Amino acid sequence: MQSRTASGCEEKPEENPCGPSAWAFMYLPGFSGRDTSSEDGMKILDVKLDTVCGYTSTLPVLQYPEIAFAGRSNVGKSSMINVIMKRKRLARVGETPGKTRTINFYQVSAEVPDPEKIAEAKEKAASEAGGDDAASLQQGPKKKLRWKKDPARNGGKSASGKKQEAVQYPASAISKIPGIPKDFYLVDLPGYGFANVSAEEKAKWGHMIENYLNTSEGLKLVFLLVDIRHEPNANDIQMYDWVVESGFKPVIIATKADKVGKSQIARQTDQIRKTLGASEDTAVIPFSSLTREGAAEVYRMIGQVI
Repeated sequence: MQSRTASGCEEKPEENPCGPSAWAFMYLPGFSGRDTSSEDGMKILDVKLDTVCGYTSTLPVLQYPEIAFAGRSNVGKSSMINVIMKRKRLARVGETPGKTRTINFYQVSAEVPDPEKIAEAKEKAASEAGGDDAASLQQGPKKKLRWKKDPARNGGKSASGKKQEAVQYPASAISKIPGIPKDFYLVDLPGYGFANVSAEEKAKWGHMIENYLNTSEGLKLVFLLVDIRHEPNANDIQMYDWVVESGFKPVIIATKADKVGKSQIARQTDQIRKTLGASEDTAVIPFSSLTREGAAEVYRMIGQVI
């Protein structure tokens, strides 16, 4: 693996090395074996902490796309990463905010749905059921279609007089269809805005984050986390501006969505978008680490760029 010196950072590997973590090539705490669940549209097969970088370190040049997660301290970033990666203790969660003080690179092996194989499986299921109604299967397991009234079909009724329902392809069967293997790096950026550190330390973290955004060759997507209950503060706005100035359009994650009423979500997300100065078409995804709300949309957006 090649590496480059981070612009503006003095290289001092003996003080703060950036290299393969001691956890590399080992399963992390909370790993419970091969994850075959696909209710969210992505299977997470393996996660490894590959590299840890501090502000005096070099940034790695990696072979797979990088997906970055940024957010101020106590916004719920570590909890979200654990949920998305389907691990219990991948990112450290603690009562004291500001746990993440380095840039952590996690190598992720995943599978994304293969639309062609899913379509073929649904068509085959419809054919085996004796129907020519494969399109109805594409509408999902909740859609129930009944036979059209036809004298040849006894007015749409079976011999017992009950309505006939079209065959449905269950989600559990879809989950068994092999997906497309994809590898990427999840990049956990330091939590910013932590009050209990010196101004000098904050400046170092800020420089480290800004430098990564400006120099990473593999970065494809940035998720910016903000608390749905509050307006973005000056640090959030600055981070948003950094991401935009680096040439990316961040996806806003409105965390802790379970803490507000359903009727408040649209108003809060609009307020977040306006305060950040984001355009109306900027994605703002309500997310809850408790209920997994928003997880499927996060997987979908990752799948589009890896």
